[in-house]
Amino acid sequence: MIINTLKDGNPNYRKWCSEHHSQRTAAKHGLKTLAEVCAKNAGFDSVRKYTNSRHIDRRWKKDHCENRDGRLGYVCDFKIQIEEQLQVDHIDGNPFNHDPDNYQTLCCNCHAYKTWKNKDYLSPGRSTLKKNKRQKKINYFLSFNYIAQGSEIRVASESQGHSDPGLISNA
Repeated sequence: MIINTLKDGNPNYRKWCSEHHSQRTAAKHGLKTLAEVCAKNAGFDSVRKYTNSRHIDRRWKKDHCENRDGRLGYVCDFKIQIEEQLQVDHIDGNPFNHDPDNYQTLCCNCHAYKTWKNKDYLSPGRSTLKKNKRQKKINYFLSFNYIAQGSEIRVASESQGHSDPGLISNA
């Protein structure tokens, strides 16, 4: 497997593919996965705690669906088999409210039901997120004016008011 070329133009071959490199690195540390190595090096005793520490919402994730107490009008008896079946939900539906009391852990079924029932997708926070994301895309595409000319592309930045477009070669 070639990973790059040396200064003299010769290919630099990697000894192991990424899957086997990960396995060998984990085995050197006496662990099973590269994720466990990263968690250990960062000072965490589990991959879950390491992953959750890197996300504001996920650090409040529990290991069960909190709707087993019937807070959504029915008792959840879904059997959680893997952690990915659990999601952190904002109780008030506002994704900008990071108060720890505003978080609850729900299974994917309960989360979908709660979002539909409370119309969380229409909350001001969600609307703002969607609007901002849409506006960023529009601004990105409007900021450049592409004019193809032969094997060259002329780029004019409309947002900066340049009247003379720059010249970029495709070669």
